[in-house]
Amino acid sequence: MPSTFEHEHALQRLPVPPLAQTVAVFLKSVQPLQSPEAHARTAALAAAFLANEGPELQRRLEAHDAAQPYSWLEAWWLRDAYLTWREGLMINSNWYMLLQDAARLPPLPIRREPQSAGYSRAQVHRATMVAVGLLKFHEQLCAGTVPPETTAAGQPLDMDQYRHLFGVCRVPKPGCDELVESFPSPSKHILLMAESQMAVIQVYTDVGQRVSVLHLYNQLCDALDMFAAAPTQQPPVSIFTGLHRDTWSSIYQEIIDASPAHADNMHAIQHALFAICLDANSQTLLQNYFATNTFHGPHGYNRWFDLGLSLVASTDGHVGINGEHSPCDALVPVLMVEQVMAAQPETDKDVVEQLPASAFPSPRPLLWNLPGPRFADHFAAADRAAAQAVLNSDVHVLRTNAIGSTFIKRQARCSPDAFVQMALQATFFRLHDELTPVYETASTRLFRHGRTETTRSLSNASAAFVRAL
Repeated sequence: MPSTFEHEHALQRLPVPPLAQTVAVFLKSVQPLQSPEAHARTAALAAAFLANEGPELQRRLEAHDAAQPYSWLEAWWLRDAYLTWREGLMINSNWYMLLQDAARLPPLPIRREPQSAGYSRAQVHRATMVAVGLLKFHEQLCAGTVPPETTAAGQPLDMDQYRHLFGVCRVPKPGCDELVESFPSPSKHILLMAESQMAVIQVYTDVGQRVSVLHLYNQLCDALDMFAAAPTQQPPVSIFTGLHRDTWSSIYQEIIDASPAHADNMHAIQHALFAICLDANSQTLLQNYFATNTFHGPHGYNRWFDLGLSLVASTDGHVGINGEHSPCDALVPVLMVEQVMAAQPETDKDVVEQLPASAFPSPRPLLWNLPGPRFADHFAAADRAAAQAVLNSDVHVLRTNAIGSTFIKRQARCSPDAFVQMALQATFFRLHDELTPVYETASTRLFRHGRTETTRSLSNASAAFVRAL
């Protein structure tokens, strides 16, 4: 069987387009948005650029390309598209996905119910099953046994983004954030969040033996009981992770300075393989609520938005994932989850304990000492900012059998993507009586360390179609 990363050395580098081609494509993309007079002025400026500073800038770009190990675009894309962008991650940047419901859950030998009010056995059970599936996939990645992906024609795709799924966290910094990560991740723990209380759950022994489903289920229940029995609730530090990045960076440093223990807490969070977020009293029978809750949590609480992966489970057993966008694009976690869900067994062989409970320490709570009016003001401001961001965001899920990809191919005789793109352009034109620039994602994974690029879907032809329609 081919190893996960065996094709990457054979992949080509992302080419630097010739300067004349870049300018020609630019002019073609802006023409539908301009009057003939405005486009003539733009074309004249482009010609002057080609005749003057353009060649020197192209030479510098090609020199930059030669100095990069994999791609001329990779570092710029990560820095400028993500890490220097200062708006909050919640809603603005993080992606989310909803997982398929489980028809049934494998029985556990002990039918223990969470004693904490607001949580259910189905919730903890389902979160445990998916979490163990993620751990198994993590092990396959580290061993290089995840099958490498190809196009339908058999061309290999770059698999580097899979290195950035587990044990990845974005750290707020002034002006430009940083990523904490390594592959294979040496981390042996995950993070549990429940009503913004946090605990470290060890899922591997020191020699790399994975926790069983039963023991992880019991560990999660133990942590919930520990939270409920605590004399005081810990402050909801995670609410800050949804703020403007410079604001969060400033508060982050204040938290570190407030107590020596806080640096250890942050280290534990940032090096977790992923998080499990259990939401109390969260009946998600309405699909819209399930989507919005996975997207931004209960008004921004109970999520550490900086983490690469956060598994979200509601009281009725629905499960989704919220992820930080900078280390990888959402399609890669989607493909991972498809494999994880396909491998979810009717009866899990790992349910029965294979190791004594003493092989894993008890859940360790993360405690915070943030007294005084300054932090009270920070929490109040973060609560208002999160509530306003949620209020400004609409999520509506439409499930329909009236139209699908097969119908579009047969009746419209075009690709479903083209059909939807034209529907979006036509809808915008009808609403606003004007055209607008269009961004559509294009994959560059045929190239080394490729991620995505921008397709400008608005063209002279699409503009004429929209106006005629």
